[in-house]
Amino acid sequence: MTKVYGSNSMYVESAPGLSDFKPVELEYDEAFMFYGTEIVHGALDNLSGGTRISYDFRFSL
Repeated sequence: MTKVYGSNSMYVESAPGLSDFKPVELEYDEAFMFYGTEIVHGALDNLSGGTRISYDFRFSL
């Protein structure tokens, strides 16, 4: 939908418990999948001037 970077992105840690949060940076037409029940994630206030769009799909096996 849109390019995501910096404060208009979601921040995730690289592995459970590391707390080394970095923004997910994606170009148009890219997606990001992760284990949201294991990895701490969140967002900052969007100060980028761009719109933040997200879709949330949850699957359980």
